[in-house]
Amino acid sequence: MKLNGLTIFLMTFSLLTIISSCKKDDESENENNNNNQNSSKCFVTNMKYSSNNILQSEDKLEYDTDNKLIKKTYLEYDENGNVSSGNINIHEYNSNGQLIEYVTYDYFDNSIDEKIVFDYNNEGRILKYQTFKRAGSTYEPDSYIIIDEYANELPVRMKYFHENDELYRIEKIFVTNGNIEKLELYKSNTGIENLDEIYEYSFNDKNSPFYLNIGFLNDSYDPIPFFSKNCFTGLIIKDDLGAIQYESSFSYSNYNSHDFPTEMVINGNSIEVEYQCNE
Repeated sequence: MKLNGLTIFLMTFSLLTIISSCKKDDESENENNNNNQNSSKCFVTNMKYSSNNILQSEDKLEYDTDNKLIKKTYLEYDENGNVSSGNINIHEYNSNGQLIEYVTYDYFDNSIDEKIVFDYNNEGRILKYQTFKRAGSTYEPDSYIIIDEYANELPVRMKYFHENDELYRIEKIFVTNGNIEKLELYKSNTGIENLDEIYEYSFNDKNSPFYLNIGFLNDSYDPIPFFSKNCFTGLIIKDDLGAIQYESSFSYSNYNSHDFPTEMVINGNSIEVEYQCNE
């Protein structure tokens, strides 16, 4: 997938790391959003990313007794199948069950690389999350994102800031049937909103394993899968005049009994997903 435009939020569909969500009625969905935590039947425990049938990387996920994600281990493998690099993410929650801090450690030496701190508004929705980079024995604030407008529990406007509080990008989001189907990206480093790119997304009718996965909404991932209830199947990127710049497709070859995908193909690369499901 093209890492362009969504350079802070962009997923590795190595993004592609997740808790999952079953279809819910409006009341339970609103409660789920306010708590920023899934209460679904299935939770992803492992994701393996392969290219040409060779394992490239893997995510391992651990949960507490309330099904909150508390630890995610990401590993990359060399051509001999040995771990070449990796990191461990530890999640901390407040008494309301909201994720408030996300700390990343190096897999080999356990040194802290960065942390992400989440702030919430009075409705319990994410208002801001900011990255702090390690600087010696302290942390220095880095870039941050503010979600300043929601509609029907989904964000429709996000602002991106440099560490010096300079606004440099705005994303306007358009939602249809619970899925984010279009995103307009504006450059704003001069204080004037200039349309730069348009992202158009397509979906099938299956349950997305990325939906409302607060544990993975950090500064590397695309918000589209997180805030969309169905499986993401395609992306078209257009310039400010509407000319197509990039296209990508995502296919799902198998699903479990709860309609969550267990095998995916993304631009020729495969992903295998394992869940623990509460029957």
